[in-house]
Order: sequence, then C-alpha cells, then structure tokens
Amino acid sequence: MDCTKGVVLLYEDLCEHWVRWCRDGGLTSLGVHKIALPGQGSVDALLEALDAPGGRRIIGMLEDAGITVEYELHALEWLLPRSLFEKNPTLFRVNEAGVRTADCNLCPSSAAALDMVSENACKLAKILGQSSHRYFFWMDDAVHAGCSCESCKAAGYTGADQGILIANAIARGVKAYDPAASAAYLAYADAKMLPTVRPADNVFLEFAPMDRDHAKPICDPAEERGVDYCRLLENLLTIFPA
Repeated sequence: MDCTKGVVLLYEDLCEHWVRWCRDGGLTSLGVHKIALPGQGSVDALLEALDAPGGRRIIGMLEDAGITVEYELHALEWLLPRSLFEKNPTLFRVNEAGVRTADCNLCPSSAAALDMVSENACKLAKILGQSSHRYFFWMDDAVHAGCSCESCKAAGYTGADQGILIANAIARGVKAYDPAASAAYLAYADAKMLPTVRPADNVFLEFAPMDRDHAKPICDPAEERGVDYCRLLENLLTIFPA
C-alpha cells in the first residue's frame, strides 16, 4: 500500500506558501476542508469558492508541484438534498424521539436514499475533478444523528453500521466516475464502535479520535478516552487495512 504524508487545511487558509511548505516538509498530499456557512452546506460553499475567479489557482500550483489535493467534506446534505423531505420523507431518518426528520443524515434502510447518495457522489466527484483517487465525503458532523426507524432497529444497525452503509453507497458512486476510486469511512461521532456491516472493498478507514484530550498522548493510560480509542482502532484494524 502506498504511504502518504499530508495535512488538512481550511480552504480559506490556502496560500502560495503551502507549495513550498509541502515540498520542504516532504508532504505528498493536502486535504481541503470547508466549513458550512449559515444557510449553506459545506459542499455548496466550497463549489462556490472553487468557481470564483482564481478559485482553483493555488490547488493547480500544488498539483503542478506533485502534491496530491483531496477534498474532505461533510457532504451528505448535498448527496441527499433535504428539500426532498416534503415529497419523500422516508428517505430521511427517524430520530430518538420517534420523529422522522431531515435535520441530518438519512435512513440507511431506504434503498432509494442510498441510490441517490451514490448517484450524487458520482456527480460530486466529477465536479471536483481532484487528482487523488481517495474521496472523503462524510456524514453530517453530529452525534445522536442515526436513524431509529423500525427497519433500522429490526436490522440492529448501530451508528457504525449506518456509517458503513452510507460509505458503501458513496464508494459505489465515486467508482462509477473513477474506476480506481475509494471512499472514506469516518470513525467519528456516532460511529465509535466496531461495525457489523462489511465495508466495500474500496472503502478505507479514516480514524478520527477528535474528542480525546489532545494535551496527552493517545496511549497514555491516564487518558481514559484515549485508551478507549486505542482499543477501537485495534478492533477496526481487524476489518480495515492499516
């Protein structure tokens, strides 16, 4: 497996200096992240920035210098537009209170929802036109955001299982655009346990122990969250390659 070394930045923090900094630091990849603006999803905000005059100039400079550019985005509300809720609410999740809502994510028991995510993942990959074959289209940045509908409960889908089902749909979509494509499964938020659903062959692990104590080593026995995360990672590596 090829090994890469990189950094993830906000789009707003990109500047020409990163071309030299990446080269001097031996970095091979740079991930571009975009925070959503009020009333606007992160994907729409990024696409608007990229389409502006000069919006891809620094990205082009990085790629010309041999730095692989990737986009890392909470993309689900773009892959399954929430405007569809009124017409077809069954595409969306049932929350813990038993209310069907389009506030975040989707119902992974809905084949129609997963098919739409797959189709739009293909479209988004084409629009972005990145040089990397690794795609980071994440679920929403939220906890307690899984589906609790009767079908999902009957299937016993945990947050991790729901994440795998969505990642598999995204992986299918990006592969339709790019035969060499793979898609990230983000071990984060509601997905902090070992999934029972099998990831597709072109789904890779993105491990994100975001809420640990960053002032201590993750393997510090005194850092309880870090210990739990180390155990989770060991378990995840039984189904994902390192």
